[in-house]
Amino acid sequence: MTSIPRPTGAQRRRTPNRARSPEAAAGEGGSRRAKAGPGLVEPPAVLADVLPGLTAAPPVEVSLTARAVAAEARYQSVFENATWGIFQTTAEGRYLAANPALARIYGYDSPADLEAGLAEASEHFYVDPGRRREILEHVERLGGVRDLESEVRRRDGTRIWVSESVRAVRDAAGQLLCYEGFVEDVTARRFAEERLRASEERYALAAEGSNDGLWDWDLLGRRTYFSPRWKAMLGYAEEDVGDSPEEWLDRVHPDEHGQVVASLASHLAGDSAHFECEFRIRTKDGAYRWVLARGLAVRNAAGMAYRMAGSLTDVTERRLAEERLQFDAFHDALTGLPNRALFLDRLDRALLQAARDASQRIAVLFIDLDRFKLVNDSFGHPIGDELLQETSHRLQSCVRPSDTVARLGGDEFVLLVGGLKHADDAICVAERVHSSLSDPMLVAEREVHVTASIGVVMNEGRYRSAVDLLRDADIAMYQAKARGRAGHALFRSELHGRARELLTLEGDLRRALREKQLRVYYQPIVELAAGRLVGFEALVRWMHPVRGLVSPADFIPLAEDTGLIVPIGRWVLEESLRQLAEWRGGRAEACDLTVSVNLSPRQLSQADLVEVVAQGLARHGIEPERLKLELTETALMENADVAAEKLSALRALGVALSLDDFGTGYSSLGHLHRFPFQVLKVDRSFVRGLDGASGSSGIVRAILSLARSLEMTAVAEGVETDGEVAVLRELGCPYGQGYLFSRPVPAEQAAWLIGRRLA
Repeated sequence: MTSIPRPTGAQRRRTPNRARSPEAAAGEGGSRRAKAGPGLVEPPAVLADVLPGLTAAPPVEVSLTARAVAAEARYQSVFENATWGIFQTTAEGRYLAANPALARIYGYDSPADLEAGLAEASEHFYVDPGRRREILEHVERLGGVRDLESEVRRRDGTRIWVSESVRAVRDAAGQLLCYEGFVEDVTARRFAEERLRASEERYALAAEGSNDGLWDWDLLGRRTYFSPRWKAMLGYAEEDVGDSPEEWLDRVHPDEHGQVVASLASHLAGDSAHFECEFRIRTKDGAYRWVLARGLAVRNAAGMAYRMAGSLTDVTERRLAEERLQFDAFHDALTGLPNRALFLDRLDRALLQAARDASQRIAVLFIDLDRFKLVNDSFGHPIGDELLQETSHRLQSCVRPSDTVARLGGDEFVLLVGGLKHADDAICVAERVHSSLSDPMLVAEREVHVTASIGVVMNEGRYRSAVDLLRDADIAMYQAKARGRAGHALFRSELHGRARELLTLEGDLRRALREKQLRVYYQPIVELAAGRLVGFEALVRWMHPVRGLVSPADFIPLAEDTGLIVPIGRWVLEESLRQLAEWRGGRAEACDLTVSVNLSPRQLSQADLVEVVAQGLARHGIEPERLKLELTETALMENADVAAEKLSALRALGVALSLDDFGTGYSSLGHLHRFPFQVLKVDRSFVRGLDGASGSSGIVRAILSLARSLEMTAVAEGVETDGEVAVLRELGCPYGQGYLFSRPVPAEQAAWLIGRRLA
């Protein structure tokens, strides 16, 4: 015991196992006790006193002495070589014995160094000064103590932990003879226990505070620990989940159960460095959540796994986000339909399947909404978006669930229809689409009419690429649009040449605008009663450097589709006003002339239209009433609300408004009163053959009557014969234009006509 004072040098040097005569023992006072071995104290009397007759029987005495010597030698060997520290002290605290192990424990080279180093009271070596007193109190009360642990200071000042077992040795009268016992250095064990305790505390804190659920699987005992978080993640209370592995595995979604079991088996067999698997697991309410399980097996020396521990992480939100990203990558954000990438993938798959089964044919329908840009420009993009969403719903109603409806972008949709036998089957689908779109769409409390041009292409076995098939469907769609919109066209191989021609023509038209290849021709408008020239209609012409004069029928629809009609229309307006100003400046007879300029639907949707017109009039000094802007009836019906607003602003500016091609639309009579027109132009289809038995005179008479009732001036278009002029005069039509008077002519010839006034 470290708290017991060291023995004296004489005590330390005395040989405890040498036999002494009674006289010798008495000569030493009879009170000194020699050591009989570690932990033992020889009685007060010598062996002869204790065992009478020992000296009277030498043979026996010799035998007993030899045995005692042998026993003493064994005890001394144990004492010297023990790994535990062994000590014996007097009641006053002086060492009677200390072995080498005790010296090493306290940092000394030998027992002698230990005794020399303990000059101070031994209690100073305890970190807790009162520790020695506590130990002695226990010994006095109990007779001895076992395995009391204390923190002490070694010779170099470092601290260690020791375990002490101490007992009190008393004589027959109960008087304390000495203390003896054992000391063990338990520092390593204490540190290991501290580390273990800290580790267990960290584990407990991690299990309690971690967002992940923790599990620990005893593979041999088939018992599994599930942390409270593991259970709470799935909606369970602590007592709801047992400790068998099936509590986990039986909750795995059936679609992933085999994958989880296979991944576990692979890791336990040593085929994978660690276990990691994502799967769905059933919660208490019966729903499934995505989780990520990770784990690592603990193996014995033979490499066999006997334990496995890991974590369970809820990755539902991440999986949903990934699925959303995956969905967004292949679907249109506005309508939720497949996008171009997904459509082409499905089309490629359909082509492969059709190649294996020649009896199954597929068709692609390329759908483009007619004049959709006008809806966006007129009502705004939110209305346009609603229109596209409604269109997507109607298109889906036209096909089977196994077919695909996709949005390529803008107002372009495509259908992939399978299981067809003939081209007529695809045409039937196109007609269903037209029928579905024919009813007006109620968008933001507005009725919007939508038509579509549809290109149809069948897989005739010549297609190996989805891109090629889609390209031909697009070409067929443009063919349908060129026929007048709201129709459909089946792709034919000769359309390739036409598509290339249109592409070339578009490039040439853009160049023509830059290089000023466009011209304005003027067709006279004549007062029928007197044959007097009253104005001109300005008509654009294209003088192609190679093709020569290109017909407007060939490039105006292309300009409409490409948006080039807007810069072309502005140029025609500017050039017409400039030319009128030039004529008026040189001829008095030109002062009362008017010029009529056609306004395209796209121009009507431009926000700065009124400003452009006002600036052109001011720049060339033209009175607003000398300019007439002509719009077709169809353009008005597509954007009735915006058209009414823009036309009212132009009328307020003083510009005259003319309704062109009257009678060819489908709802003008019901809406005509909404628009501030001053001129009504009778379409040439009603004028042609008016002098014969065409029966159109009644229609013209009705149109002229309507114009008079609305206080509008009428102009008949396409007048080609004197007989037609006679009938028009008889019906009361005041003005006309047509080849009878003049074809559209360049500005120089128009100036000559002004000089003659067509008298």
